[in-house]
Amino acid sequence: MNKKEWGCFTVLIIVCLIIFAFYFGREYYMKKNEKEYIPQYIKDAVEGKKDYVKPKVYGVNEYNIVNMQNADMASIYLKDFYNLMRTDIYSAYQVLENDFRQKNFPTIEEFQNFANSVFYNENSLNIETMTVSGSQDSYVYDIITKSGINYFFTAEGVMVYRVRFEYKTGD
Repeated sequence: MNKKEWGCFTVLIIVCLIIFAFYFGREYYMKKNEKEYIPQYIKDAVEGKKDYVKPKVYGVNEYNIVNMQNADMASIYLKDFYNLMRTDIYSAYQVLENDFRQKNFPTIEEFQNFANSVFYNENSLNIETMTVSGSQDSYVYDIITKSGINYFFTAEGVMVYRVRFEYKTGD
């Protein structure tokens, strides 16, 4: 081999050694600094700070029992009805109590006009007062919002309700 070939061969060997050193050096560094993840609740149990209690992880079709107050349920019904009026006016129209719907909103267009007026009032979802009456079979949530609309939600089950309301017109 002549000097030119030895020079190319030497450069090739040096480049290979640098790549080899970089790759295995990185692997060594990563393993050295790699720490096993231990959840905080286990660390606390080992250190004696708290009793070991593994949090419950719910699977598919499992549920968590939640005790909700009447004010929370009233707020949920009001927000649900408001969202129906915004996203699915037909479903909101169907949720109205039948006699109330026939008397006040004989057509869905009239109800749509009312819904549009509610959207632009910033107090439409702010509850001023709320009362609950009824038994275990059916509750009636009487909600007065800061916009002056008095909603009556008759709940017959979880998120199964009918609604009627009283509102002031500009007349």
